[in-house]
Amino acid sequence: MEFAYGPPAWIEWEGVRFYRRSKSGHYADRTGCLLHVAVWERAHKRRIPDGHAVHHKDEDKVNNGAGNLELLTKAEHTRHHNLTEPRGIAVLATAERSGISRNSWANRPERDFACNVCGTSFKSKGQRAMYCSPNCRAAAFRADHRKRGQDALADRQCEWCGDSFTPPDRRTVYCGPACRQRAGDGAKRARNRARLGIPACAACGNLFTPKDGRQRFCSGLCRQRHARREARARWAG
Repeated sequence: MEFAYGPPAWIEWEGVRFYRRSKSGHYADRTGCLLHVAVWERAHKRRIPDGHAVHHKDEDKVNNGAGNLELLTKAEHTRHHNLTEPRGIAVLATAERSGISRNSWANRPERDFACNVCGTSFKSKGQRAMYCSPNCRAAAFRADHRKRGQDALADRQCEWCGDSFTPPDRRTVYCGPACRQRAGDGAKRARNRARLGIPACAACGNLFTPKDGRQRFCSGLCRQRHARREARARWAG
């Protein structure tokens, strides 16, 4: 149907007004009941099965006559609309808005800013740029964290390597992730020694520190020698 001023804002059916939805173009009453669904169910005297949808044959959301409505599975319904509008109307609208945003950002001129931490001049398209790099942003965050109720922290020594460093908070005891990882591995080996003692290698008899409770050999070479020795013993026996 063609209208001089566009589709009607509402349609009355059996004494109930169904209002047009701006995004989909379907008509629904105040309770959310869709007009084309109600017409199809009244014409066929049954509810719509699960996983199905009512489709307008002529693609006209205003034409809600029973002869213009057909029942399709949701997969068929989506596939039908994707033939003319790839991935659906909503995705096309989103892609259009995203393209406008990308073009607007690409055409936006860069402005000069000064870093709030190191004072270095840099350019950015943003309107609230304050830092020239992620390192300066992290430094500002740590400074703000100390400022909000904590006194300035004095330098301390790393508990693993002994180097002096400025901790970001009171709980930091290692100077970096590498020392934190090495300290964790050392603690794990200490727990294994406490649980297993200091075992001897099953091949060479040397004492070694196991990495876990299943380790029996001090090296891969001893493991190979032990496997060959057992293989020869099985063949000889």
